[in-house]
Amino acid sequence: MKVIVSHPGKQHAYKLLIALQQLGIEVTFCTSFALKKQDNYFANRFFGKRLLINSNVALKTFPILELIRLLGRKIIKPIVAQHYFERTFDRLSSNWLKRQEFDIFIGYECSSRLCFEVCREMGKVSLLDLAQIHYNELKQLGKEYECLNYLLEDGIRSKIDGTKHRELELCSKILSISSFVKESLLKNNIPKNKIFDLPIGNKSIVKNIKKRNRINLKSSLLVP
Repeated sequence: MKVIVSHPGKQHAYKLLIALQQLGIEVTFCTSFALKKQDNYFANRFFGKRLLINSNVALKTFPILELIRLLGRKIIKPIVAQHYFERTFDRLSSNWLKRQEFDIFIGYECSSRLCFEVCREMGKVSLLDLAQIHYNELKQLGKEYECLNYLLEDGIRSKIDGTKHRELELCSKILSISSFVKESLLKNNIPKNKIFDLPIGNKSIVKNIKKRNRINLKSSLLVP
């Protein structure tokens, strides 16, 4: 089985890469910028957040895009810069994805709409690894708490929510990291059979995966 994980940064997606590799799955990480582990002090000092500890991870990167993101955040509003960075990453990734051989694609919010469309066209399984509650619930929190007013809909938020809505529609299944996330999805009419429970525990995602029969896990995810 070959899995492609696509994330414009690194963040918690790297934990998923490690878990997949421990299960013996061939995985490729598509991201804007990352480096394999180095013992060089300066590399660790300046690129620590982008270093991948496991050198067996195959990489596809778009480093010039990361430079544009960093410059953009200094010139325009950070949320606007991030939005267009993620859209551009999705466009580049989707063009690259069309030429790849894979079984499952795993993407993240705001940067996977076009990739999910490619997966549909190719008849491949696409998973949305959802790290947040449903976007409508986020807006509700913005109404209830003054400190979260920035979550309320405006020009750019409307575009972001539109992307999130389309990604929820296009993906084959949604990985729900908690019951709270699952409840927010069900509340907003996401079909229960589209949600795959994969709660994050204290140890790692591997522990949760190994609780299930490995063959059953694969077959359940391979249903488009």
